[in-house]
Amino acid sequence: MQDYLVAEGYNNPTYSNGSVIFDAKYYYSQDGVRWVDLVALDDETKSKAGKIKSILSGDPAKVGWTLRDGWLG
Repeated sequence: MQDYLVAEGYNNPTYSNGSVIFDAKYYYSQDGVRWVDLVALDDETKSKAGKIKSILSGDPAKVGWTLRDGWLG
């Protein structure tokens, strides 16, 4: 099993109501050199992700959810 890195970046600044707003983008990498875009989460996935209470691990190419007793793992 290999660790992976997650990064948050900002791009496409817009100016609205006296403030500069940046769109957040998320990426992951397994080697710190090649970075891949993470897709935006839908509301259902955000809700499930909010229930994760443990360290994430595994192969990012294999995405799946297992809900056990109200916990994702």
